[in-house]
Amino acid sequence: MNIRQICGSALISGLVGAAVGLGVAKIAAPEFVSKQYQELPARYPAYGAVAGVVVGACQCAILQLKKQRDQEDLKQ
Repeated sequence: MNIRQICGSALISGLVGAAVGLGVAKIAAPEFVSKQYQELPARYPAYGAVAGVVVGACQCAILQLKKQRDQEDLKQ
């Protein structure tokens, strides 16, 4: 497996996830007065970035494993 490609995919999808989280934070402003709820939108970009990194890395790794398996099947 190509680790550089997996890391690159994870980085790009993490940036996209952070951008989506930032957009959701701007759209979903809480109406509650509790401090816990007022600070929640500030965490959305971090949650989006983590989700993006996990999804991007897993997707790239699965695609590489599938290509490798397909090549092994063609050799047999």
